[in-house]
Amino acid sequence: MLNKDIIISVLSKLNSLMGDDIKLGFAGSYARGNQKNSSDLDVVVTKSLPIESIELIKSTFNEYGVHADVLSLDLLLIEDIELDSMLQEIGFDANDKSVYKNVIKETIWI
Repeated sequence: MLNKDIIISVLSKLNSLMGDDIKLGFAGSYARGNQKNSSDLDVVVTKSLPIESIELIKSTFNEYGVHADVLSLDLLLIEDIELDSMLQEIGFDANDKSVYKNVIKETIWI
């Protein structure tokens, strides 16, 4: 089974291919240490990547028998701001329960 040490090693190698302005990490059940055999790996990137880089990340972890979802932090932030604005427009307070806010809290950065 894939574990944190292997993920860190693989992401470190991938990170060296992505360029200096991209940072990689992982979140979700693998970061919390409560993954199951059926768990997806949530790979977090600091900004949007070209499709070729996303496919490289996905195919690399597919070799370990794990499906990887690539989460772009910059896009998640835009979505979070839009959702908070929408909530405030209809009279609700913004909250700390969004994908972006959860990912920020639990990501293990490489």
